Amino acid sequence: MLGDILADRYLLSDLLGAGGMGEVFLAHDRMLGRDVALKVLREDYAKDAAFVSRFQREAVSAAALNHPYVVQVYDQGHTEDGRYYIAMEHVPGGNLKDRIDSTGPLEPAEAALLASQVADALGAAHERGIVHRDIKPQNVLLDTAAEAKVADFGIALAASTDPTSGTNLLFGTPSYMSPEQAMGEPVGPRSDLYSVGVVLYEMLTGSVPFEAEGPLATAMKHVTEPPLPRGSATLTSRRGWTPW
Repeated sequence: MLGDILADRYLLSDLLGAGGMGEVFLAHDRMLGRDVALKVLREDYAKDAAFVSRFQREAVSAAALNHPYVVQVYDQGHTEDGRYYIAMEHVPGGNLKDRIDSTGPLEPAEAALLASQVADALGAAHERGIVHRDIKPQNVLLDTAAEAKVADFGIALAASTDPTSGTNLLFGTPSYMSPEQAMGEPVGPRSDLYSVGVVLYEMLTGSVPFEAEGPLATAMKHVTEPPLPRGSATLTSRRGWTPW
């Protein structure tokens, strides 16, 4: 698709990343003369009404939030040949997961600052009745000033929604799920805050608190086991207290 022009407007120039539902391209908006991140729904999902609805909901949820720590959405639409897209703010600093993988654990002050920025963004979402449900380092982008930008509201849920038992197991990322999310129980703002805590743990230690064989086993560890101190947290616990 590189070199293609979508909707007679967006010139695709580079592939920035790919996920389960779509690919994200660096594109130039020829109408407004600026670079954007263009998320394009995968062709095999574009014929599925449920996936299209989820994709479009991502744009609506994020566009409802005018916040400095949320990736801004500019436009959404689809082409005549059935390709659905979302045009978003281009955040050039990569994501937090890549940062942790490349440099290792962050300094406590930097980790606390990024966690507070993510929490601020989620606070704005929660005030609008939006629960993100998939907070993880891959969905925290970093701008040129190394400030956080929360992205990917593709599985965001209205805070008042009560999912039926088991439904919620289909959504989210097991390593970062809250216990109630892992159990398929109703989620709310506290579910996102739990995930922020897991992200903070990973920023400080370089690893997630729970690992297991398979996604379901990993998710259930959030329900049945306490997180183990690791790295600097282990040293701290030897002084007589644990951080969790």
